[in-house]
Amino acid sequence: MGVLRIPLGGPYRPLAHLYEGPDGTLWWTVRLWEIDRACPRVVSTGALVAFARANRLPGLERAVASLVERARHGGRS
Repeated sequence: MGVLRIPLGGPYRPLAHLYEGPDGTLWWTVRLWEIDRACPRVVSTGALVAFARANRLPGLERAVASLVERARHGGRS
């Protein structure tokens, strides 16, 4: 449904991919570092919004909201 970059720290800016299940459920996947490698993790929209707010990233919060809104309207802009 959509992709955006998450500014986690320094040069590490993993992609967050938005997916929609057959029942309309939305979820995100992000590859997060665990010791020596990046592992895929499923995160909620709420977690991404909370991260954006806690780190004062209004652009990220708007991007998340925009992709979620587009997904809820069948991918139309």
